Amino acid sequence: MIAETNTAGLSLIVAGAVLVLGFIAVFTLRHRAKGARPEIPITMRPGPSDQALETPLLLKLQGWGVVLVAFFVLWFPVQWLLEPGRNLSQEEALKTESIARGEKAVHPSPRRTSSASAAPAVMATSSRAG
Repeated sequence: MIAETNTAGLSLIVAGAVLVLGFIAVFTLRHRAKGARPEIPITMRPGPSDQALETPLLLKLQGWGVVLVAFFVLWFPVQWLLEPGRNLSQEEALKTESIARGEKAVHPSPRRTSSASAAPAVMATSSRAG
């Protein structure tokens, strides 16, 4: 059993070494093939013409400009028409919440502790005295 695992491990190591050596050989041979012709630095090679560089970029920017203008031409009127309704509903919601908070502040709910049950008894005795 140990021999099988050692053999499998050894075969994996050998296969990995063969792959690494193969990649090194491919890259070395590939570089040699490039070295056969004179190498001109990238910065000294002729590039595309100005017309070829500027036209696609210009068309792309103009297209996005048209799309954004069309979006805002539709977006602003829709928002302008819907905003008063939203403001009204928010105002009504704030008023309702404010009334609920005020009611809770003025009329707090009775506590369910022993002190809450003692309070009516004290009030009852004070009303008899007067």
